[in-house]
Amino acid sequence: MVQTRTLKSTHGTICYNVEYPGATPKEVGDPILFIHGNSTSKQIFTHILETHHWQRNHPMFAIDLPGHGDSSDSFTPNETYTQPGYAKAIASWLPHMRLSKLMIVGWSLGGHIALELLATIENGELAGQDIPEIIGVMIVGSPPVGPREVPEGFTTARRDEGEEGEHVIFAATKDLSEEQIQEFAKGMTFRYEPWMTDVVRRTDGRAREIMWTAFEKMEGLNQREFVARTSNLLAVVNGASEPFIDLEFVKSLKYRNLWEGKCHELEGLGHAPFWEDWGRFEPILKRWVMDCEKKAGKDIEGIYRETGK
Repeated sequence: MVQTRTLKSTHGTICYNVEYPGATPKEVGDPILFIHGNSTSKQIFTHILETHHWQRNHPMFAIDLPGHGDSSDSFTPNETYTQPGYAKAIASWLPHMRLSKLMIVGWSLGGHIALELLATIENGELAGQDIPEIIGVMIVGSPPVGPREVPEGFTTARRDEGEEGEHVIFAATKDLSEEQIQEFAKGMTFRYEPWMTDVVRRTDGRAREIMWTAFEKMEGLNQREFVARTSNLLAVVNGASEPFIDLEFVKSLKYRNLWEGKCHELEGLGHAPFWEDWGRFEPILKRWVMDCEKKAGKDIEGIYRETGK
């Protein structure tokens, strides 16, 4: 059964869902953390945490970022509501989970945060803080951009020729009208549900404005450079009909250790393929998880044989 828990931190109260397998540690795989996108919540991953064989095989966590979902707004918004700030918030939460290894699946903003967190760990900035070893990262809808490349990676960040002023981006706007909230929520995925409007409405508007402003200024990791040098097993998965991301840009980047040697695209799916068609996304997730576990030296194939999945 999925449990909802909270943890008080210097960034605010962090709410998260957790599902622990009902088996001994030797019979289960390593944990998976799911990180959601801008103006949404951990609810986007509920169907994964509730899938029976994933429950049996892996401890799973889905966190609400500060200013989102059931987490509180940040006590220090200017420090927290940036990609490095969110990574620090998760880094402050991780030691309390007492994990030795971890795989991370980051969607949209969550993918950028996952890269920030991994880079922070690899740079040794969290040494001595009981942070688990990251054995793999999957990014979905998260183009790894470098300085001044946000318009290259995000089609929605571009201006048309002759357009006056900045293109209005809901994801960057602090105060949204009710009509804009509805439009933003319905445009996030190809499979809308009413709760998506609720989580956009709930999101601290400062989180949108501060994060996007800092992102455009590249106040954080040069993600293009990082994916070219990290040896961590990186999976890049997108919907082939992604409405916000330039897929050609994503495929043009240099990756040091790109899972299966390619960027994966799922035909007919958009910004959230794991939500829009779980049946097609799940085999990809499972293959990647198995490869991460093999790299870490775990007999994951034996675990899946035992559970029949």
